Amino acid sequence: MRPNKVQHVRERILREIRIGNYPRGSLLPPERIMADEFGVSYMTLRKAVGALVDENYLERAHSIGTFVRSKIPEHKVQKQLGAVLPAWAAPEYLDFSMHITEATEKANWLVKTVHARNWEDRAISDLYQNSDAMFCLTIRDLWMIPEALMKTFRSREKPVVFFGTVDGTESVDAVIDTPELGLAELARDLYHRGYRRVLQVEQKVFSGKIPRFINPGMHRIGEYLSSRYPDVEFDSGSLLFEVPRFELPHKVIGDKIRELGKDCFKDALIVTPLSYYWGIVRGLCESGLNIPKDVSILCYGDRQESYYYWPRPAIYCPRTREIAFRAMELIRWREQNPNSPHRVERVAAVFLPGETLRN
Repeated sequence: MRPNKVQHVRERILREIRIGNYPRGSLLPPERIMADEFGVSYMTLRKAVGALVDENYLERAHSIGTFVRSKIPEHKVQKQLGAVLPAWAAPEYLDFSMHITEATEKANWLVKTVHARNWEDRAISDLYQNSDAMFCLTIRDLWMIPEALMKTFRSREKPVVFFGTVDGTESVDAVIDTPELGLAELARDLYHRGYRRVLQVEQKVFSGKIPRFINPGMHRIGEYLSSRYPDVEFDSGSLLFEVPRFELPHKVIGDKIRELGKDCFKDALIVTPLSYYWGIVRGLCESGLNIPKDVSILCYGDRQESYYYWPRPAIYCPRTREIAFRAMELIRWREQNPNSPHRVERVAAVFLPGETLRN
């Protein structure tokens, strides 16, 4: 058998290890099955595996099989971050996935992402087993995580960092956006621009028979403004809506705006998640309202492309790129400090005035 064929198979196996298909500590498939998958003879495959055993990438266990070594130096094989994102395709998650990928690449790690609808999804526990660390954007409240899975996360066997609805009582490492850190300055700016009526856009869904709001953190802006300035009216009910399954919210929002009529929005400030922006703009324009002369819009969210929207929206921006990099820093810190108490990093939002507010 020509030596270069063995070397070729060795390189293919090594690539599978490096890209995370054969994670550290995992058991390789039986060699005869691998030989069929690679399209080579059993002896060629066995020689290639033997070479990687000699190089300390693999180790053989008698009567069990061949494992990828748990401890492989980072200069030989990159570490892998497992990222858990919600299965529903909100546009912001595309940017967030890109920021996580950028942060891991700059740390010389690989990232492998799964999209899940609930914490019981087996893909989450499988990803944990096959990764060197985990980053979880909270797909549901943390109290809904199965007890066995949360026990694993808290074991500190490997770093696990959360982002989302974390209040600091769950004893987990987390990076959270903290809009309240800049609310005083934002409220002062909005009040001085003359806003005395705030309309909150909110989507309602049901968990069983219990209603739940999609963006509860958005209420802080209107609530803070009305509590700080008593002459400000905060309306969180007029633009509350439900969206039929498998439909976009934009049509429902537009219909709701037209149903309420243009007088409802005169001189108002609409506070909305950035992902609903185009539905609101279309509904207002079709109602004959001018932005920002007749009605203003303030969004909460972070999308790079929003700079090119017209009109460019005013945004209270949670800085997801900063969150992604802080999460990676926290993971590396936890690697070095496995027994330290849990740590919560807070990232303040920033105000980007845009073109949808009155001067």
